[in-house]
Amino acid sequence: MKNTTVSTTDKIVVKPFTTSDLANIYGVDRKTIRAWIKRFESEVGPKYGRYFTIRQVTIILDKLGIPYTKEVA
Repeated sequence: MKNTTVSTTDKIVVKPFTTSDLANIYGVDRKTIRAWIKRFESEVGPKYGRYFTIRQVTIILDKLGIPYTKEVA
């Protein structure tokens, strides 16, 4: 997946994502996103293979919030 940055005008299509995909969406390292997800791992459940399921991605987005860029004037 290309380097993804999300602004207030962008939309996130909820589909199966890898840890790297989620890290790119949030603009953080893979280790950081794994640490964030680990806090509510019991709710997300185990990842089967490389991808989080759509349901898991929805839970992650709900817990972490939708990333956006804030512009300061």
